[in-house]
This record gives sequence, C-alpha cells and structure tokens, in this order.
Amino acid sequence: MTCVSVLTVLAVLAWIAVLA
Repeated sequence: MTCVSVLTVLAVLAWIAVLA
C-alpha cells in the first residue's frame, strides 16, 4: 500500500474510534 493508503486507513480507524 502507498503512504496515502496507510494514512487513509488510519484516518478511518480513528473516525470509527471517535464514533464508538
């Protein structure tokens, strides 16, 4: 995966953590 892909995944996980 590219650096952007990794950052996108981390952003999604962080957003899910915030919603949870």
